[in-house]
Amino acid sequence: MRKHPLPSPDRILGLVLYDAERGVLISRRTGKIVGQKTHKGYVRVYIGRAKIRAHHIVWFLETGKWPEMLDHINGDRSDNRISNLREASPSENAANSGVRKNNRLGIKGVSVARGTIFRAKIQHHGRGIFLGNFRSVEEASAAYADAAKRYYGKFSKC
Repeated sequence: MRKHPLPSPDRILGLVLYDAERGVLISRRTGKIVGQKTHKGYVRVYIGRAKIRAHHIVWFLETGKWPEMLDHINGDRSDNRISNLREASPSENAANSGVRKNNRLGIKGVSVARGTIFRAKIQHHGRGIFLGNFRSVEEASAAYADAAKRYYGKFSKC
């Protein structure tokens, strides 16, 4: 549940324009780009007391409906060109995320099992799936990449 209700379509249309080429929202009053980048990389816009992510406003302006969840195809959370946005489930959105910060190897889905043995795992629908132990990082990474394509298709990011 939102803390503050979404503004009406007329209010949004009266306040901002969408520059599709640059993927930015422009104030109708000042002609300047609106929004602030958050610590997570999203652009947030304030309309009245409501805080709204810019990509949700872009989606609304282009499609006429508010999205449940959107995915930035290229992984850049501030790139709000409509061609870079797609509706996604939470699971699909997570599949298109990068390597976790606590991953020592820097390779998505791969960790050190013990010594020189590498473990590949993938998350799907909230559960971890063990893909196997491998003698090389490359083998483990390939196993993850294959599973990501199988489970997430166009949302897979390796």
